[in-house]
Amino acid sequence: MKKRLVSMLLAVLLITALMPSVLGAEVVLSPQNLTVNGVPVRCEKYNIDNSNFFKLRDLAYLLNGTGSQFAVGYDRASNTVTITTGQPYEPNGTELLFTGEDKSATTVPSRQTILVNGRAVTDLSVYNIGDSNFFKLRELGELVGFDVDYDASTNTAIVLSRRAERLEELTPEQIYARCSPAVFYVEIYDAEGWCTKTGSGFFLTEDGIAVTNYHVISGAASASVTLSSNGAIYDVLGVYDYDADEDWAVLQIGGSGFQTLAVGDAGYDVGGATVYAIGSPLGLQNTISAGIISNPARRDGGMTYIQMSAAISPGSSGGALLNKYGQVIGITSATYSDGQNLNLAIPMTYLEEMDTSAYTPFMSMEDSPSGILTLSADSLTLGLNETRSVTVNAVEKNVSGVSVRYSAASDEIVDCAWGSWYGDNIDLSVTGLSVGSTEITVYFIITGTDVVLDSKTLYVTVEAETSGSGQVEGVDFGMSTYELSVGLFSQASVDVHAFYLPDNSNTSVIPYVEDPSVLSCEFGEWDGDDITLYINPLSACSTKITVVYYTTSSGRMLAQGEISVTVVYGTLQVSEDELGLEPGESRDILVTLSSDSPHLLTLEYEIYGTEVVSAAWGDWLDASCTSCPLTITALEPGEADVEIRLLDKEYGICLYSVSVPISVG
Repeated sequence: MKKRLVSMLLAVLLITALMPSVLGAEVVLSPQNLTVNGVPVRCEKYNIDNSNFFKLRDLAYLLNGTGSQFAVGYDRASNTVTITTGQPYEPNGTELLFTGEDKSATTVPSRQTILVNGRAVTDLSVYNIGDSNFFKLRELGELVGFDVDYDASTNTAIVLSRRAERLEELTPEQIYARCSPAVFYVEIYDAEGWCTKTGSGFFLTEDGIAVTNYHVISGAASASVTLSSNGAIYDVLGVYDYDADEDWAVLQIGGSGFQTLAVGDAGYDVGGATVYAIGSPLGLQNTISAGIISNPARRDGGMTYIQMSAAISPGSSGGALLNKYGQVIGITSATYSDGQNLNLAIPMTYLEEMDTSAYTPFMSMEDSPSGILTLSADSLTLGLNETRSVTVNAVEKNVSGVSVRYSAASDEIVDCAWGSWYGDNIDLSVTGLSVGSTEITVYFIITGTDVVLDSKTLYVTVEAETSGSGQVEGVDFGMSTYELSVGLFSQASVDVHAFYLPDNSNTSVIPYVEDPSVLSCEFGEWDGDDITLYINPLSACSTKITVVYYTTSSGRMLAQGEISVTVVYGTLQVSEDELGLEPGESRDILVTLSSDSPHLLTLEYEIYGTEVVSAAWGDWLDASCTSCPLTITALEPGEADVEIRLLDKEYGICLYSVSVPISVG
């Protein structure tokens, strides 16, 4: 039985490139649309001297996992950009963050050296715009190996990975009819033959190779599966391969002629894409639910998941997450119990190197080493220089010579120390060194090896001192807004002003997010007494950010402010803030919606003062259905308002609204 651990490398540093071009180029934001392997993508792009340029890291991110994937790296010492074709790309969080801001005024020819597969390339057209590199699309396609086409009727650039297929998009009815027979219900039995738990799984081959979660089959003495198509029951003969940390297992089912699922191209797994989950929640066999990918690369506990809004429940574990082409892209695995529609699936890319050479029966697995690790708390909140302990309980099975170790993501924020063993327990002491948040991962290992039996993550926040935090003399603190609405696929910012007269050089600010599953945020660089807080939405919901201004030496809080943030997966812009009309006059309000999933949204309006004005929608102005005129006609003198709403098409929920006052005189 193979057991593998995957190390996740985090690529950092923004990429720039060499550009042998003129400084007098005409640069404007490009109105051109973009699809990658058939999926519409909203990203930052510029038209430079009648050619379209796209951000290098955006394209690397969009093509990751396809036949045209390429890795991007940067060597600061030699000021060199490296591009390696065929290698996976490691995101750094700067991809697809376009907010609509025009950065064309920052355009300069790039000055870095470019190495492609170790060879220097000098005949490329590359500009640096807003501290990011933008390549001419067709040149980059020829360089790394993807195809570029153009649809003049919709003004759309079409990018296809070399092994990507033009796939047929299926209806929900077709998805269920074609895919549900390949998904089965699992029952797990102990040594006495009692059913201890249930779950889901799906077939990859007609001769019975199948996939589920490791936690579904862990501890099993035997197992069986039930097909939804005919109710037939088959024994699980054994396990080919598994990874307890990544939580997947490959099974052999006794039988043949099974319906199977095709594994999808990871290049289609983008935010906003439609997905379907099929499994057996609460034992309700082959239940289908629909949703969208909320985040295609959600990091949690050292794993990268597909976060989606398709509903799952206990019993869904091991089921299939499908794209709109009926291909399996993930194993439905977990949900955030404190949120709504915050669900996770393990990407199928984790199984790319699975071993199916020989399977091991369940009874033979019982003798394999195992261990269970638990923590007395999964989070800690400390003050500066405060120490608290968490009890670690570690119970091993079929193995001797075990130990525990920890790894802190930041040793500048906390210091850790082990106590002494008492039975299966040991205390981990954590001391706050500086204000901030970090993670401590505790590992239960076989001594002298890298075999991890179990691991848990402890989330630690070190806060500034808040006692006696009334008005502090000499403090000037404020923020540009205290209430914010932001689209799921955009970025927002809040300007913070902070000054402390007695010792301004010994102060700092830090944000605390009430619900980290809704958004993340980080500060930029200080500009005098001002600093910008950048907000990155993660899921459509509401939360609060508390910004604390404190002294770095003592942790004393000087001031704080609270920002209420609502994240929606679409926003509206209107061309007119208000209208003044004469009776009989008509004017258009151009309504533009911003979303990576416009097909999931619809518009409506409501008039307050129908005797004063009337309104009517015009035709969509673009093929992607994101811009539409609303014609307002004045009827008689008076005051009126028109409220324009952006709705979720399926549920009718209002996501965003704008009110335009109208005066007819």
